[in-house]
Amino acid sequence: MRSHLLAWVNAGGLNSKDLSIRLPLASLSQLAGLLPEPKLQAALAELDARLYSPQQNSAYNGQNLLALLKEQQRQSGKTETQRAVLYPH
Repeated sequence: MRSHLLAWVNAGGLNSKDLSIRLPLASLSQLAGLLPEPKLQAALAELDARLYSPQQNSAYNGQNLLALLKEQQRQSGKTETQRAVLYPH
């Protein structure tokens, strides 16, 4: 799950030019450190802790993380659209 999430982000999945200058990311903690949303940072930290946990607990529910990522993607897209209007080529 971690590798797929990082691959998605590294491929531009969050539509954020602010992230692209720091790509490629190698860890979820790197990603969390670049995001402004505390809830998303916490959800990524929870996932990372679960994945590194010595317990084999596969009961992780990623719906909260998915919803937060979608919201971040939506907000990033809005910001970039606003930038394009303010700074046309």
